Amino acid sequence: MPSAFGYLAQRFFHSLWLFLYDWFAGGFLTIWHLARQIVFWFDRRLALGITLRHFFEPMFGDFAFLGRILGFGFRVARVGLAMILYSVIAILAVAFYFSWLLFPFALFYLALR
Repeated sequence: MPSAFGYLAQRFFHSLWLFLYDWFAGGFLTIWHLARQIVFWFDRRLALGITLRHFFEPMFGDFAFLGRILGFGFRVARVGLAMILYSVIAILAVAFYFSWLLFPFALFYLALR
């Protein structure tokens, strides 16, 4: 017959495991989904995939020499801006996740200090 102490110890470690799993795995998934939603939101405005697909086509059907040059320049700027923006979002997401990972250890360290 299991004792009350054994049951309480088992529940404590089970709850501790669930907390750690939710903190680390759940935190990763939450941050991943948030970063993904932000990238999708920016992609609806910057349309990186569509811009790359039509990179060498003139914008707005302007086949004149000046239209081709301006269209290419605008698309280069748009792709550059999108890549910089996506890189910043990725760096911020990784930095936020690592700070999320280190927060319990920092809290534990400050509690023992």
